[in-house]
Amino acid sequence: MGLPSYLDVPPRFGTLRNFDNPTYGDRKALVAQLLGTPFIPWQRYVADVLGEVDPRTGIRAYRFALVTLMRQGGKTTWVITEKTTRALDCTTPQLIHFAAQDGIEAKKKWLKHAKFIRRSPLGRRLIDGTPTTSNGKEVLEWDNGSSEIPLSGAEGSGHGDTVNLGVITEAFAHKDSRYIDTIEPAMNNDPDAQLIRESTQGTAESIYLNELTAEYTARELADPAELRNARIAYFNWSFADDDDIGAEDTWRRRMPQLGHLLRVEEVQSAWQNATTPKKVRAFKRGYGNMADLGAGEQSVFDEEAWERAGTGEQIVGPRTLTIDVTPDRSWASIAWAGTNGLGTTQSELVEHERSTHWLVPKVGEILDRNPRMPRRVYCAPGGQAALMADKFERAGIELIVLSRAEYAASCASYYDGITDEDGATIVHVSEWQTPLDVAVGGAVWTKGEARVWDSLRATTILCPLVAVSIAPWAFQLEQDREADDYAIEDSIA
Repeated sequence: MGLPSYLDVPPRFGTLRNFDNPTYGDRKALVAQLLGTPFIPWQRYVADVLGEVDPRTGIRAYRFALVTLMRQGGKTTWVITEKTTRALDCTTPQLIHFAAQDGIEAKKKWLKHAKFIRRSPLGRRLIDGTPTTSNGKEVLEWDNGSSEIPLSGAEGSGHGDTVNLGVITEAFAHKDSRYIDTIEPAMNNDPDAQLIRESTQGTAESIYLNELTAEYTARELADPAELRNARIAYFNWSFADDDDIGAEDTWRRRMPQLGHLLRVEEVQSAWQNATTPKKVRAFKRGYGNMADLGAGEQSVFDEEAWERAGTGEQIVGPRTLTIDVTPDRSWASIAWAGTNGLGTTQSELVEHERSTHWLVPKVGEILDRNPRMPRRVYCAPGGQAALMADKFERAGIELIVLSRAEYAASCASYYDGITDEDGATIVHVSEWQTPLDVAVGGAVWTKGEARVWDSLRATTILCPLVAVSIAPWAFQLEQDREADDYAIEDSIA
C-alpha cells in the first residue's frame, strides 16, 4: 500500500492505494478523456482508490468517501466523471442520486453537468429528450437504462428504488445529515454501492462537514487501517496550522491543482490582496482549504472582540467545573473557569464529545486528578444536563443547577466580559478550542428580557458556549462559598 508515483502533491490525509486490488481507475480515466477533461494527478489518485475492488468479494473496497480540497481544484469535472462512469460501465442499470447545497442548486448543477456530457462524444449515449426537468420528475437517462436524479432536500425526496451511487457536493453548505439519511438507507440492497461527499471546507455554520472532517481526521491519525476496514476513504488537501500560508513552497506542497488548473501567479495575487483578517481567512479557505471559523454573520459576538479576548495564558490555582448537553443529547461539553497568571478570569472548554455516556466518568476523572477541587459541577437550568443529577450523585459528585436568573446573568456577564471595549475582563484560550469557536460563530440570543443562548435558532452546536459562559459565574459562586466557610470557622475560633 502507498501513494502512486504519478501523484505530485500528496494529501495531508489520504487513504493509501492498495496495489494488490484491481481498480476501475483506468476506465474512469478513459471516461474523463472522452468527456474532454483528462485527469490531473489528484483526480486519478482518488479515482484509483475509490475504484478499488476487493478480489475476494468482487465488490468495491470503499463504500463511503470524503474528498475535500481547495476551490478551483477540479472537483466538478471529477464528480461528472465518477457519475458518468458509474452510469455506463455496468452490467445492470444504475440509479444515481445527486445533491448540492439545496434542491435549487442541485438542479442547476445537474443541468450543467448534463449539458457538459451532451457536448462530449459520450453525449450520444443519453436518450433523446433527456434530461427531464419538470418539478418532482427530474431525471437524466442513459441508453442502457441508468438514470440520475437531483435531490431537492425536501422530506421524502429521493425515497424509493435502490441507489447505486450517491454524490453530495458542496457539503460545507449542509447543517445536517438529511441527504445522508435519504441516500444511505437506499444503498442497503447493493453491496457495491458508494456514497461520495466532496467539498471545500466551509465556515462555523458548516456543522455537518466540520464534524465529519474532525471525525475522519481523528480516526486517520489514530489508526488508518480502522477507516479502511470500515470501508471509508478519506482525502484531505489543505494547509496545516503551522504552514507559512504566504510562501510559494507551501502552495506547491499543498495545492494539487497548482500547475495544472491554476497558475502560481493567481495565488500570489490573491495573497497580496489579503490585507485584512477577514480576507486572510477567505484566502485560507479558498486556497488552503481551511475552515473559516470566525464569527458568522448572525453571531451576536463581534469577531474582532472575540479574537482580542483570546489568550495563551493558563489558569493557575482553583477552578470550577461546568457542563452542558444539547437538547437532543447528541453532544455534551465540559468547561472550567479560574484565574490566569495575569489575574484575569479565564474560561476554557475542557472536553466536547458525542452523546452523554462519557460525561459523568470524565468529570469524575478530572476531579480525581485535582483533589483540591470541590466535587461539584454546575449546569444551566431547564436543559438535559440538569436531568443528570442522579447519575452524578451515584458517582459522589454534586450537580448544582443554576437558577434561571443566574443563568441569564452568567450569559450576560460572559458576553460583556468578552466584548468590553476597554479590554476583556473574561478571556478564552485562543488555540485548541475549535468547538467553542464554532459555537460562537452561530450564537444567537433568545427573545425577551432575560436573554440566554438560543439552541433552537442557533446555526451551530451551542453546548460548548453554554458550558464556558456559566463557568466564570460558577467560579465566583465557589469563591463566595469558600469565603463564607472561612468566615464562619474564623468566627467560631
